[in-house]
Amino acid sequence: MEALTYKCPNCGGGLIFDPASGQFKCEFCLSKFTEEELKHHFPGQTEPDAAEPEETPESEAGDEFTAHSMAYRCPSCGAEIITDDTTAATFCYYCHNPIVCEGRLSGVFKPDKVVPFEIDRKTAEKTFLDWVKKRKFVPRDFFGKKQLEKMTGVYFPYWMTEADLSGELEGTARQVRVWVAGDIEYTETTTYRVHRAGKLHFREYLSLAFRKGDQTLLSRILPYDMSRAVDFAMPYLSGFQAEKRDVERSEAELSVQNTIHAYSEDLLRDTTGGCGILTGESTQFSQERYDWKYCLLPVWLMTYRGRDDKMYYFALNAQTGEIVGELPLSGKRLAGLFAGVAAAVSLLVLIGGMLL
Repeated sequence: MEALTYKCPNCGGGLIFDPASGQFKCEFCLSKFTEEELKHHFPGQTEPDAAEPEETPESEAGDEFTAHSMAYRCPSCGAEIITDDTTAATFCYYCHNPIVCEGRLSGVFKPDKVVPFEIDRKTAEKTFLDWVKKRKFVPRDFFGKKQLEKMTGVYFPYWMTEADLSGELEGTARQVRVWVAGDIEYTETTTYRVHRAGKLHFREYLSLAFRKGDQTLLSRILPYDMSRAVDFAMPYLSGFQAEKRDVERSEAELSVQNTIHAYSEDLLRDTTGGCGILTGESTQFSQERYDWKYCLLPVWLMTYRGRDDKMYYFALNAQTGEIVGELPLSGKRLAGLFAGVAAAVSLLVLIGGMLL
């Protein structure tokens, strides 16, 4: 299969997308190019092909690896690169040039929108270190130089949904009023029917379209400001890794609709705040419009294998700088804390005994 490398027109070095300038940069001669200039220099290579390439066929023995992998030829050094069936952009393991796997994001798999990286590696590393410094009892090698080198910029696939729907809520409200007159306490209970109706609009609802990754982590990294998304073009992937969706719209529809209906119920229920206690609620919704767009969103991702052999995952939203992840704990540093506390307690007991 073919792979693409966008080479600098001035020196031939590999071009990558530079988040700081929003342009495409050569790391050798430091030249920079806009998307329009790239389209001029690489006609026909900045848009995905119309057809999806054929996947590597499954072997007669049913080889799982062969069934879910594909071989590409690096255009810079000629080395063969093996990727899994969702990888859309990566680096050559031999010459380290950025490559885009042609055809992976073409046809029905062509994204509608992409949010370009806005935070570069240097800023991502500083943000991560500032975040870790506020946490105690973390292993020192967790934020060492070798660990930071593992930080990888990845575009992950999401579905973005906009919806218009009409909703109605009905129920029975009950209000209780209590007062005292002389020696007598009076209670008045009023019940009445409540009806609420309205039109609801949801925009930029994002749901993960990738089942291979850490679902919780990649959902918690939201939200993104989708007003800064641009029409998809292949060069934005250069210099980063990218994944192709493996969750189709038909699979995501029911979950997204259920979530939007739950939000709608909450919104209608919030309008009944002054009606008292609401019981016997019933809701119904009629769908007026659902629009779906397939988007790639930028994440700085890092993994760490702890001494307990557990894999820890960390993600940084490459637009907002928000970090999510589970922190490993250092047994030695915790032991040092407990030893210090025990010594202090022992000293207080000793002093107390001397004063008695």
